[in-house]
This record gives sequence, structure tokens and C-alpha cells, in this order.
Amino acid sequence: MKNSNVKRLNNAYTKRHFRKSRWEFMQKPKARRISFVTVIFLLIAVPFMFTIHKVHRQTADVESQIKTSKQKLADAKATNQNLKLNVKQLNNSEYVQQLIRDKYYYTKAGETVYSLPNDVAKDVTQN
Repeated sequence: MKNSNVKRLNNAYTKRHFRKSRWEFMQKPKARRISFVTVIFLLIAVPFMFTIHKVHRQTADVESQIKTSKQKLADAKATNQNLKLNVKQLNNSEYVQQLIRDKYYYTKAGETVYSLPNDVAKDVTQN
């Protein structure tokens, strides 16, 4: 209720004070609400940020594992291809004969094997 007997002074000081106090009165609840909303937002957002960071690191780890697995697969495929080639060659009798002659110093009738000092192969004459 307004009392009609109370009058306000209408000078610069009272105007400034009235504006300031009215502004503070309006500003404090607003600031509290903004602070409250900010705190609630941070309480919700921070765990999500940690989760996103964790998922990002796990994704990087999985990508690293995929890269190493692909490299191992490529190596295994190359080895497999070499082994298949060796199997095909071992089915060829001429290749097998040449391999036996080179590795074990077998000879055909009338051939002579000469072992040089720099040969890497095992010297059969020492056995």
C-alpha cells in the first residue's frame, strides 16, 4: 500500500540512488539465476567432456591396433604367397634337382663340383 503522505525528493542524488538500488535489486536475482544455470550446465557438461575425451582416446587406440593388424596381415599374405610359390617350384622336378645339387653338392654322372673358399654353402668335404 502506498502512503500518500510520503513524497520523494526529485533531485539528482535520489534519482541516481533510486536507479542504482532498483538496478541492484533487479540484478542480484538475475545474477543468481545465471550463476545457478551455469553451475548446472557445468555439472552436466563436464562429465560428457570427459566421456568424449575417453572415447576419442579409445578410438585412437583402436585405429592404431587396426593399422598394426593390417600390417601383420599384409606381411602374412606376402609370406603365404612366397610359400605357395615355393610349393609350386617344389612340384617342378628340374627345380628340385637343381636345388639338391646346389645345396647338397650332388652331381650328375660326369660332373665335377668345385668348392671355392668364398662359398657360403656348407662344405660337404669336411663331414
